[in-house]
Amino acid sequence: MAECANDLISLDPPCPALKKKGGLKKKVWAVSFDKATLTVDVDGNVDTITLATASPANVLTTYTGKKLKNSGAYTLEVGENASTMKQDLSLRVYFYGQDTRDAVDALNQAPEELLFFVQTEAGQIECWGFDTGLLPSAATGGTGTALNDDTSMLITLSGQQDGIAKVCSFGADLAADIAYLDALT
Repeated sequence: MAECANDLISLDPPCPALKKKGGLKKKVWAVSFDKATLTVDVDGNVDTITLATASPANVLTTYTGKKLKNSGAYTLEVGENASTMKQDLSLRVYFYGQDTRDAVDALNQAPEELLFFVQTEAGQIECWGFDTGLLPSAATGGTGTALNDDTSMLITLSGQQDGIAKVCSFGADLAADIAYLDALT
């Protein structure tokens, strides 16, 4: 039987990794997994998004909420043949009129896997669902009881991936990365 080598890589995190702020910013970009082609640079960073040609045109969809309400989590799932990283991206969405309610329903009932691009509080753009996409896996929300109760919905999107979220580097800095994503909306 052939042996499968798993070469470990030394880890000596730089200072920004040790002092990195947690949390995600309030704006998130999404696209159907099958409608986008991503490329990575020599360092493994996502550096381009090419959207499939269609009519109407495929674009990134945005979800904007409140500061410090979105989050992500990783869970290693050990398998007999391979281990995977379960990615859980939790988005707090807010709705009022029927148009925003329709947007929440469409996200909850997404028929196909989605890719998400999020801005971290540490100043990076990350791609969630890079290998296989994410699907809605849970949603909770309600009207609340008191006037100041939470009336939003927390939607969790999950998927088995080969690793943790990838860093994106579309331009020279974070502002250029955001402008790149916004140009695809």
